Amino acid sequence: AMSGDQQLAPSTSPRSSHHVHMRSDTSQHAVYLSFNFAAAVCIVLINKAVFSRINFGFSTTLTLAHYVLNIAGLEALRLCGAFELRPLPLNTSTAVLTVVVGAAPAINNLALKLNDVGFYTTCKLLVTPCIVMLELALFSKRVSLVRALCLAGVCAGVGAASVSDFSLNLPGLLASLGWVPIAAAYKVLWSRVAKGEAGGEPWHTLALMRAVLPWSTLVIGAMVPLVDPPGLLQYEWTVERAALLGASSAGAFLVNWSGFLVMGACSALTHTILGQLKSSAGIIGGWLVLGQIYPLKSILGASLAVLSVGAYTRANLSEADAARAAKARCRSVGTADDVPADLPLLPPRGAA
Repeated sequence: AMSGDQQLAPSTSPRSSHHVHMRSDTSQHAVYLSFNFAAAVCIVLINKAVFSRINFGFSTTLTLAHYVLNIAGLEALRLCGAFELRPLPLNTSTAVLTVVVGAAPAINNLALKLNDVGFYTTCKLLVTPCIVMLELALFSKRVSLVRALCLAGVCAGVGAASVSDFSLNLPGLLASLGWVPIAAAYKVLWSRVAKGEAGGEPWHTLALMRAVLPWSTLVIGAMVPLVDPPGLLQYEWTVERAALLGASSAGAFLVNWSGFLVMGACSALTHTILGQLKSSAGIIGGWLVLGQIYPLKSILGASLAVLSVGAYTRANLSEADAARAAKARCRSVGTADDVPADLPLLPPRGAA
């Protein structure tokens, strides 16, 4: 099923339609992925200023502010005609989705607060196999052996590049064990609901955000006193602090929008691997361009991760091409079924 943001290109023959559709998809996905990458880099820089420069240590409250201002921005876009308001159907997938979209950031903040960076990074790597297991157990969606090996290479490379040592503590371990499956469910369910695979028609990304975020905001609001430290009411506001928080909220809107576009048009795995690619690309870029010094293990690990993403993309392109060809053959005899196709992280050579 296609995302509500996608449109089929016109064609004059089945063969030309196939290649035009492939080029259109690849260009669109490259734009979405680049958008998400740039937005994520911006929000990291802004939030570093928020937490260090103005000493705003209430991360879950910050996420709550992000969601509230996201809803306001979405409503403004709707009034300008960017999308039409659509009611969220009540079923198991949408009910769980609204909860995990609200709970995932709060539990993520708690896991980051209670664990050191090494263990937290290791837990982030576990989201990838958790997505694979969830999709297999709940929706019988399988990953080919080649793609599974590529995913293992990405995780191993990022782990070698980013994790040096870590320590365990029981509260941090429990928070991480709760966050990993919730983060995986968040990505899987959003991808399925956006594509219409959970019932109903595919969604326009902004319309689905507008339908889900108000309910998710209630969830994260209820978690603020459980996660954030006391002292919020005593925080001293200035124009600079309010401006930085506003900039953070604007950046969060772009991150959410671009991330939901990737999950809706591509897949939960693609969005997760893109996040892991960012850290590896940062290490390689810092080493090559800025002359930063990293251990050999980090350079080799980051290189393995980037090469594995390239191999994963190549495998995706081959499998997607074969799936579409099979679907076209089925259509010619009137027995077409939806053929799921995970989508590439990188555009193929020569793509329009």
